[in-house]
Amino acid sequence: MVERRTTVNHAMKTARGAWNTMSLANSGLFAPKNPFEKMGLRSTSRETPNATFAELTAFQAKAFEIGYPSLTTGVLIGWELLQRKAHIFIRFMADHYRPGSRPNHVYVINYKTSTGSWEPLFDKKGNPLYPQLTAELDATQRLREGKNEWGRSPPLGVEQWSNKLAKLSG
Repeated sequence: MVERRTTVNHAMKTARGAWNTMSLANSGLFAPKNPFEKMGLRSTSRETPNATFAELTAFQAKAFEIGYPSLTTGVLIGWELLQRKAHIFIRFMADHYRPGSRPNHVYVINYKTSTGSWEPLFDKKGNPLYPQLTAELDATQRLREGKNEWGRSPPLGVEQWSNKLAKLSG
């Protein structure tokens, strides 16, 4: 079993804060000493390893090979726009990429605040900032415009995409 130290620490800090807030508001219902204080929480100083572009392209090649071309675009969105899988596969809409009102922009969601902003796809000289991503999304958009609907299959949820990602990286 993989230890999720950051998740554990966050949960305990949240419990400590909740206890403090509730005990102040309801002093007669809570013991005066917070059981979540001074827990001796530890964290690791291990740096999270970053993927290389070569690893990204190898992953994309494998995904394409086994029949998941949209997944190759999804991981490229994550790579270029620093998006989490939920924002890529659930919240990212066709209207977020080069809509008529903003033909040179993409709507990017900040994963910490869940707020978004329109980001440029081209520099001031008209050169693409994300050439591979722009080419893939343009091709996807052309395919979708040729159809009257998004497709006959319902969209996959986060869990289904997570399973696909696990199979590819496994």
